[in-house]
Amino acid sequence: MDRLKSILIYLIFSCPFVLIAADHSNFYSLYDYKNYRQCEALQNTINFDSIDYKLLNAAVFFRTNEVRVSQGKSSLNYQHALEMAAKLHAADMLSDHFFAHINPLKKDRKEPADRYRLSNIENPMPAENIANSFAIKYKANTVVYVINSKEALYSYKPSGKAIEHHTYLSFAESVVQQWMNSAGHRDNILRETAVELGCACVFYREKEGSMPKFMCVQNFQLYQPVVLRK
Repeated sequence: MDRLKSILIYLIFSCPFVLIAADHSNFYSLYDYKNYRQCEALQNTINFDSIDYKLLNAAVFFRTNEVRVSQGKSSLNYQHALEMAAKLHAADMLSDHFFAHINPLKKDRKEPADRYRLSNIENPMPAENIANSFAIKYKANTVVYVINSKEALYSYKPSGKAIEHHTYLSFAESVVQQWMNSAGHRDNILRETAVELGCACVFYREKEGSMPKFMCVQNFQLYQPVVLRK
């Protein structure tokens, strides 16, 4: 247990405040980091009223593997239980209004290892990255003008061109790059001892009409593959 605690890195990446459904259940068997860009659906602009979360989570997963391999690391296997643990924590952070690796309100899911166990994992060996990230291609800390908040249309100039919304692929590239720009998060992504990964993102707005964002979590399993309870 002491060893696991020393391995687990509690890291936080947070975007600054703004100044103002297809079926892809077989996605992981059809694609890998080498060919996932051939999936035409990844080029679709994300519609915030009907988000394909399976596609979005897979895009983040494959982009992470693509980066790992480009840095001389092995690709990670997909583990659905890790995605469920990631989804659990992302949803809790939003519903309970906190942003941390430690859940301050729910003892049964306080630490990543607890959330792994709740996701049916018998041998949790966790590393975790969390982030909140803009759902449109907004440059952080830049003043924007509201064109239509309901439609998530904002511009850098009065009556100017609307800031582009992310596609599934461009969002995956953006959030993984944010993690790679942070030393500790980068270490988790490139960790030699990682063997499996699950990613999950949940859409939100801090208040009605505010800039759209995603809360994202990556859960890595270290050293040995996940063992699921029977």
